[in-house]
Amino acid sequence: MLIVADDLTGAADTAGAFASAGHRCVVLLGHRTPMWAPESTVVALDTDSRAMSESDAFDVTATAVRAHAGWPVYVKIDSTVRGHVRAIVLAALAARRATVAEPARVVVCPAFPALGRTVVDGTARLDGQPLPGGDLRGLLADVAAATELVVVDAETDADLAALVEAKHDPARPEATLWVGSAGLARHLAERTAAGSRARGSSVRHDRLAAAHVVVVVGSQHERIAVQVARLGADTRVVQIDPRHPTTVEDIMPVLTDADGLVLTGGHTARVVLDALGITTLDVGGEVVTGMPWSTATRTNRRLSIVTKAGGFGDEMALRRAVEFLEHG
Repeated sequence: MLIVADDLTGAADTAGAFASAGHRCVVLLGHRTPMWAPESTVVALDTDSRAMSESDAFDVTATAVRAHAGWPVYVKIDSTVRGHVRAIVLAALAARRATVAEPARVVVCPAFPALGRTVVDGTARLDGQPLPGGDLRGLLADVAAATELVVVDAETDADLAALVEAKHDPARPEATLWVGSAGLARHLAERTAAGSRARGSSVRHDRLAAAHVVVVVGSQHERIAVQVARLGADTRVVQIDPRHPTTVEDIMPVLTDADGLVLTGGHTARVVLDALGITTLDVGGEVVTGMPWSTATRTNRRLSIVTKAGGFGDEMALRRAVEFLEHG
């Protein structure tokens, strides 16, 4: 499975759902070929396209899908429908049409019920309220003109499980272009995990207890302040503006001896990992739903990393992540 995501936390939390089900998963920052992860059953590409222009987002997504011709594709979109959703879905569809064959259907459902994201009457909702731009059928009308568009309502995980059971064809997995958040991915991962384990690709990830954990916060989401306040008094916390050009230079001294990182906000995570020269994350699973953990290597030093979208998690989310890394 190829996951194409428009930001790093999205790539990681979707890969985390697959890893928790027993798949070997990596996240690649930027465009890479499949040979970077020959033993992985799931490769998640962070195209970092959310902040790009619509045309650039289309181009980088199409390039990623063309480079992985023949792979079943999961287009990871934001559960609150942020970003260039229409452009990246059209790009994936066009790339599939140009390389292998047009998929028989595009199945769309960004619901993530465990985190309050649902789809009702074809409209994405957050905590029951319709989201701006959340009319999925209207947003993706161009897709419907090219192939069968299936927009599915889901208010519970049982709804998502039923969707996967109905639309996943193990004999022709590439026939469906999946479009959703980590909520739908979790059920697709469970459905396909038995085959993955049968091929001997399930893996147990070991990690060492981190002695020096640093929490880097760049998200401006209203939940973050409460989550930061619940951290222990001795936890090292750096709050940054990831858009500022000197941000990384300013925080590098704090990161020098870190062997554990908690990164919240997709743009923040990407800025920090780029600065550290990290291009690949080996995804181990999830601390809790929607909060994946990974390992990476930097200058022969192993790092354990937790990433979290800004709007995810309860007030103890960051503290839970720190304790997870410290306890090994």
